[in-house]
Amino acid sequence: MGSGIESLVKRFGCKYRYRALPLLSVDTARELAALEDGACTESSLDLGMSRVELCRRGSYVEAGSLSIPMDAIEAVARGGKSSSVYAIIDSEPREVAAYSDEWGFCRLRYLGLGIPTTLEINGIHMHRIEGIDPYRGAELKIRSLGRARGRVLDTCMGLGYTAIKALERGASSVVTVEVNPLVIEIARVNPWSRALESPRITTLRGDVAKLIYEMPSSYFDAAIHDPPRISIAGELYSQEFYRELYRVLKPGARLFHYTGEPGRHGGPSYLKGVRNRLERAGFVAIRWVGRALGFVAAKPRA
Repeated sequence: MGSGIESLVKRFGCKYRYRALPLLSVDTARELAALEDGACTESSLDLGMSRVELCRRGSYVEAGSLSIPMDAIEAVARGGKSSSVYAIIDSEPREVAAYSDEWGFCRLRYLGLGIPTTLEINGIHMHRIEGIDPYRGAELKIRSLGRARGRVLDTCMGLGYTAIKALERGASSVVTVEVNPLVIEIARVNPWSRALESPRITTLRGDVAKLIYEMPSSYFDAAIHDPPRISIAGELYSQEFYRELYRVLKPGARLFHYTGEPGRHGGPSYLKGVRNRLERAGFVAIRWVGRALGFVAAKPRA
């Protein structure tokens, strides 16, 4: 790891540690609430990533040494929101969500058993969910780069799906950056984010629009830039930021820049502006990848 990155890790490093809490959706809670005393069923406490035997024992549902009060299960079954995820903490159900005046309302959104969750911030989905699941969406971004070899920069971590998929596609290491502390805490209880524990993923807590100035030049072999929409994070679409992305990439490296569907967030002029700024930053071979909803571009070889 380059000295510039090591310095950033010392000051902004944020070690991801998964919190294995029992998680319930309304559907799962209703299934468990219907169990009669002594009855068992095979179900999931991690949103469908795994299945375990759960048995009703009096006023508890048990799975091995884990006991969940029926009162907590019934509270979710009766009054929970179908799109929310509930963690059992100190025997009480708590929605996996957080709010602050600075960052607004963030929550983990349930899309169905066995389907990777999405992140919702102030009512806006941070992933594609229409006709595609968030994991598949992340995979399409990485595939647009070809084989993700070497060091990869992931500018906006979110739930970490892009960083995880980059490792699966061959990256030797990933540096991922997240500015919102509430998002990091939500990712820590999301089972679909658990692979962020990999020692090959480095998480930085901070604003990538500022941290990128301290990253070494010609360091990364690829970058995935998946910012919030331009109306929320205009600085991440600026000419200055694109120049810094160009600088930190090695000659011959490739960039994928997610923009979303044409016409939905600004229309053709928005996409034209992104493309023109990438060209002015020095990127070449810029092309639109429809299946991934973004631009692929390259830094010329020396």
